[in-house]
Amino acid sequence: MQTWKSVQQIKGLRVAGMGDNLQDRARRAIVSDIEAGTYEPGERLPAEKELAAQLGVSLAPVRGALDQLAQRGTVVRRQGSGTYVSERGVRYRLESWQSCTDDLKNQGIEFDTQVLVCDTDVPPSEVADALHLQQGESAFHLVRLVYLRNEPGILLDSWTRDIDPSAFGDGAFFENGRSLYGELADQGMPIMSADTSIEICFTDELESSLFDLPYASPLLQVTGVANSRLGPTEWSRLRYNAPIFSLNMHREFEPRQM
Repeated sequence: MQTWKSVQQIKGLRVAGMGDNLQDRARRAIVSDIEAGTYEPGERLPAEKELAAQLGVSLAPVRGALDQLAQRGTVVRRQGSGTYVSERGVRYRLESWQSCTDDLKNQGIEFDTQVLVCDTDVPPSEVADALHLQQGESAFHLVRLVYLRNEPGILLDSWTRDIDPSAFGDGAFFENGRSLYGELADQGMPIMSADTSIEICFTDELESSLFDLPYASPLLQVTGVANSRLGPTEWSRLRYNAPIFSLNMHREFEPRQM
């Protein structure tokens, strides 16, 4: 498998043969604004005429784009009220949290790992805040694509602080399914707890290319901050190919007292 060694190389990917008609352009522009935070979850979008004027197209492409986004769950149309950005998914606190690759091994599922990024860099502000990093402080950045039965299944993007990445080289360390959490434990920082959020997201151009899916296809996204004895240690975002995965949860309740 080919290995990408920089974020710039990944960002250079494009979806082959992607159509560029007016409706596609309108849809991509609206999704881009939603993902950039221009329109927040639950916020009403501008009227179709206003969107058309902003995008420099007629009403028909905008109307078609919004219909597609409504079918995919990105927006919600409310008759007589307008079109709204869908609310974010429900936030859960999971009682157990383990390595994704360890979980696959425990279930006896065969998989292959492709390392896309393995380097040290300054993370985005959202990640730096979650890991309590100082401005400009770097962390270990690891991006992997996990294949199940030769089909892209999981995109794992993680940032880890206080870890020595010298043993990882160009990422070959992880190509055979080695666990980042196992390495953290070996370095004296076993993961003890995690806070996660679960929601539906939609593929951008890069993810569509990596997963070989149409643009704006739904993915199951799990974002979390894992804690070791030193505090917040790893920020991760896992995006699952929705048709391949289902989410199963087990909850126990104490008997009600009479």
